[in-house]
Amino acid sequence: MNQCNSSRCCSWQMSRRAFLGGGSAAAFGLLLGARDVLGEALDEEIDVAGFRPKPTVSVMAAIMRKKPPYWLGWPGTSYDLEGHQREYSQKLAEACQRLGIELAMEEKPVENDAGLKAFVAKIKSSQPHGVVVILQHIGCWDEARAVAAAGAPTIVFAPVGTAFTGHVRDFSRQKGVHVVSSLEFPAVEFGLRMIRAKRRFEETRVLWIRQDTRDETVLERLGVKVRRLPRRSFNELFDRMTETKEVRAVAKRMRSGAKKVVEPAEKDLLNASRTYVTAKRLLKDES
Repeated sequence: MNQCNSSRCCSWQMSRRAFLGGGSAAAFGLLLGARDVLGEALDEEIDVAGFRPKPTVSVMAAIMRKKPPYWLGWPGTSYDLEGHQREYSQKLAEACQRLGIELAMEEKPVENDAGLKAFVAKIKSSQPHGVVVILQHIGCWDEARAVAAAGAPTIVFAPVGTAFTGHVRDFSRQKGVHVVSSLEFPAVEFGLRMIRAKRRFEETRVLWIRQDTRDETVLERLGVKVRRLPRRSFNELFDRMTETKEVRAVAKRMRSGAKKVVEPAEKDLLNASRTYVTAKRLLKDES
């Protein structure tokens, strides 16, 4: 993945024997300084945080209700339609701001077929990464289904009083639909986090070092790109990687952070650190 733990990287790429086998190449590299035979700087310290995808995430949202005036009460008290509209709109805007999500909120509630058709048309043309539907009437579930049918992942927030089991039982199990039947709005933010995570997956590339083949596939549903690289691509880069300042620092952290060092010699730790730094270098080169 785009992040790597230094104590584990060597296990995915080569054996301890392979580490030690690179010693002669490392010695040659020391004579050349921090640049390899191709003239490429290998002492550049690479921050793994830079590999974290930061894609644009856009969400559309609308409040759906019947045309007022009507009375909605549950359990046993009247429901302030306009007050809750302002409250939920503000909470949604704040959640999107916290998560770095671009929000396009309909200015007016969707109250009729014309408004619904217009909103669905916007979804199809804009193709947002997700849609949030806030219900304010128990009779708006057909509208919610129409929005979900537009194709974007859909979060339906149905506060208490706008849903019964029959409304949510099948719809909530539909692919691409997340129904929140609750008064707790943070559950909507959880759904937004899922939409953001999906976008990050789509912008993530995993390197798979195996055999002598180079190709790339995309994992179904998650959208993660898996790039297969020839084994020699890692081995050759490892052979060119010298004991840089970062390599020595990583080895020092591993030793100082250990409760007890039983077997690895100093050279083993340095080679393990070279493997970690090599993996980061390869990730950057293939990004």
